Amino acid sequence: MATNGQSSQSGRGKNKGFWKKEEEEALIDCLLELSCDQQWKGGGGFRNGYLNQLELMLNTKFPGCGLKAIPHIESKFK
Repeated sequence: MATNGQSSQSGRGKNKGFWKKEEEEALIDCLLELSCDQQWKGGGGFRNGYLNQLELMLNTKFPGCGLKAIPHIESKFK
């Protein structure tokens, strides 16, 4: 039991992080950029590895943001 008034619960969804508006806009821009690139198109969607490419693109735009392909970007689509 926590003594400082904070909950000591942990588990799925308890440490949910929130995206900044700028990060969301950059994610959309990166997705649009990937959708125009023939290298990443495949079968009505994106090819394998597109999440890692998005991670690289976002880290270029926001150095030190710490966004990872899994779980951050992947969970944004769910």
